[in-house]
Amino acid sequence: MKILLHRPIEGTIKTLTIRRSSTGKWYACFSVEYDPSPAQKKETTVWIDAGLESFATLSNGEKIENPRFFRTDEKALAKAQRWLSKAEKGTPERKKAWKIVALPLDVLRIAIPLAIYFLLMLFVSFWLSWRLRVDYGRATALSFTAASNNFELAIAVAIGIFGIGSGVAFAAVICPLIEVPVLMSLLNAALRLRDRWYGEEATGRCPVEANRGDTA
Repeated sequence: MKILLHRPIEGTIKTLTIRRSSTGKWYACFSVEYDPSPAQKKETTVWIDAGLESFATLSNGEKIENPRFFRTDEKALAKAQRWLSKAEKGTPERKKAWKIVALPLDVLRIAIPLAIYFLLMLFVSFWLSWRLRVDYGRATALSFTAASNNFELAIAVAIGIFGIGSGVAFAAVICPLIEVPVLMSLLNAALRLRDRWYGEEATGRCPVEANRGDTA
């Protein structure tokens, strides 16, 4: 049997989980017990700043480019869709082509409502904060908190109740992958709202620093 081994198995195998994906591929997941070797200590410390143009920028000046997974797989998806359109209905080729195309369509069906939700929650929270005369710093923190969600807890609950191969777990895993890039892109929107609604009022000190200065 031919297999694609992700990495060598180390330690003692405790459990084995076998599942089949929506595209018809089989996966075997091993859980092992082993004594990890201590990591080497490094004296240098590197800070990471997530960006919009590049995926991340390190404190030493190194930049990690955006992987752009969608652009990479776009041609393959277009080829699979052409294959699906040419295949006759009811044939095995049609079913096989549909399985290949179904996964990206499911991701898109989950991503569109989530993006709309993030946009609505952020702008409604920003507008309410502005109407209530909340300062820009607190309005920004409140809006991004309202737009984000505790998807980590949702993933744990979905996998624990419905199983790792279920559609519910698949949707829960997709959610944070959509949340992070959408909220990162909304940073520019928050800066534009600052200039439009707050103007010179947002150029003062941070509320936390101001409170510290008053109480000192």
